[in-house]
Amino acid sequence: MKISKIAVHGLFSRFNHEIALDPCERITIIFGPNGFGKTTILRLLDVLFNRSLRSLGRMPFEKLHVTFEDESILTVVRNSDKSSPIFSYDTPTKTEDSFEPEPLSRAQDVTFPLSAIEDFVPRLERIATREWRNIHTNEVLDLDNVIATYADLLPFDVEMPEERYPPWLKKIRTSLSVRLIDTERLTDFSTDQRSIRNRSPYPRVRSSYPRVTAERTVRRYSELLESKVQQTLTEYATLSQSLDRSFPARLVEELGRESPSIDQLIEDLEQVEKRRSEIVEAGFLPQEDESLRFPVFNAVDESTRSVLAVYAQDATKKLNAFENLYARANAFVRIANSRLLYKKVSVSPKGFKVSNADGSELELEMLSSGEQHEIVLLFDLLFGTQKNSLIMVDEPELSLHVAWQREMLSDLQEMAELSDFRALLATHSPQIIGDRWDLTIELHGPDKI
Repeated sequence: MKISKIAVHGLFSRFNHEIALDPCERITIIFGPNGFGKTTILRLLDVLFNRSLRSLGRMPFEKLHVTFEDESILTVVRNSDKSSPIFSYDTPTKTEDSFEPEPLSRAQDVTFPLSAIEDFVPRLERIATREWRNIHTNEVLDLDNVIATYADLLPFDVEMPEERYPPWLKKIRTSLSVRLIDTERLTDFSTDQRSIRNRSPYPRVRSSYPRVTAERTVRRYSELLESKVQQTLTEYATLSQSLDRSFPARLVEELGRESPSIDQLIEDLEQVEKRRSEIVEAGFLPQEDESLRFPVFNAVDESTRSVLAVYAQDATKKLNAFENLYARANAFVRIANSRLLYKKVSVSPKGFKVSNADGSELELEMLSSGEQHEIVLLFDLLFGTQKNSLIMVDEPELSLHVAWQREMLSDLQEMAELSDFRALLATHSPQIIGDRWDLTIELHGPDKI
C-alpha cells in the first residue's frame, strides 16, 4: 500500500493543502512560507500511522484525506471539542463503518505514579492532573497520548486496554511504514537499564526504575551500528559453521558432477577475493596475512577443480551475509567523507568513528552541529528505514552549509534507491531543490485556493 495524495482542509482554520506524490518519483518536496503548515502536515501523518489516534483531536485541522494508489481513501474528521476524531474508509467497491477511538480509562488502568512521568521523559512538563506539555513543541498531551508516544521511555509495566480498531484501520496502519525525522534529531533520550536512580527523599530507599539519560544521537547511532555489525558477524559465523560441517558431504556430491571450466573457476575465485577485500577494507573482517594464491590451473586435475568449486560456492554464501550491511555502510562512509573537511569517517565492528587529519580519533560529541546533522541524517536514511517506507524529513537543511545542501538531493536519490523508500521533504532551502522544481509542491495561502 502506498500513498498517492494527501489533502488537509481547515489547517489552522485557514489553509487547504493538497500534496500529490508522483508514483514515478521517489522524492516529493513541499515548501512555502513559515506558518503555512509544512511541519504540521508531516506530524499529522506521523500521528495517523504511528501514535495514539486520539491525539489527532488536539491538532489544528478540520479534515484529512489520505488517498492510496488503489484509489481507496482514509478520512479523518476532527471534532471541534478536541475529543477523539472520527475515521472512515472508502474503497472503489465498499464504504466501511466510521470509527471513533475510545479514551484511556481512568485511575484503575494506571499502576504507576503520574508524577514520575516527567522524570523519565524530561521534555514533558506536567500542567494539569492528567495533562503534560512538550517543552520543545508546546504540544499538550493527555495520559493516553503520553503513554502511546513515550512508552519506550517509561520503565513501568503499562497495562493499556487494547484499542478496538476495526480491521480496515489496523490493516492500513500495519501495511504502510511511515516515519518522521523531525528537527529535534541531535539528542536522543533513552532509558539507561544499567543504572539506578534515587528518586526517594530517604537515602536507603532506592527506586528500581532505570534512569533516562540524554545522549547525543550521533553517539547512539554509532552504538546501533555496532549492534548491526555484531549481528551480521554472528550470522556470518553461524553460516560458516554450518557450511564447514556439511563440506565433506557436498564435496562428495560435487565429485560426481562435471567440474567447472578453468575459466569459470578463475572468475569465481577472483570474485570471492574481490568481495572479501571490499568487506575487509570496510572494516567488518580482519585483514588476512595472505590472499588466496591461484594455482597454475592447467596443472590442476578435475577432482581438485571440484574442491575449489565447492570452496568458491561456500565463500560466496558466507560473504553474502554482509551484502545488505556493506552496501549501506559503504554509502554512509563515502557520502560522509565527501562532506566533512579535514576529518575521516570509518566503520568497524565497534560502530563508526571520526578521525582528525593526523589520525587521532575525535569524540563524536565534539563534531559541529552541522557535521552531526549530516551524519545523523545519513545514518537514519541508510540504516533506519524499512523497504517501501515513506520517510518524512522536516527541514533537512538544518545547520548545513549551502554547499552541502546543494548535494543533498542527489545523495537522497541514491539512498532512496538503495534502501527502497520514498521521501517527503519539508524545506525552505532553494539550494536543496536546485534545478528539480518538478519535484516540488508549493503551499499557498487561502487567497490562492
